[in-house]
Amino acid sequence: MRGRARGERERTIILAHQIEAMAREKRLKPLAKYLDQAKPKQAGGDNFAVIAMFEELAAKGGNVVIRRVKRAKPE
Repeated sequence: MRGRARGERERTIILAHQIEAMAREKRLKPLAKYLDQAKPKQAGGDNFAVIAMFEELAAKGGNVVIRRVKRAKPE
């Protein structure tokens, strides 16, 4: 649960920073400009973050087994 609470706290701080940065802008850009920046830059980016999280947990001595799984081809 500590990891989830830490992530939530980090998201809250990032959101507060973004709100303050926008509040200081004299003129805001169109909404589409901000939404384009929020999109992931590469496909599967979330997967890499999850793998990195588990690798970090394993490095700290957590009871984690990481192994590559081959997907079954659809019939």
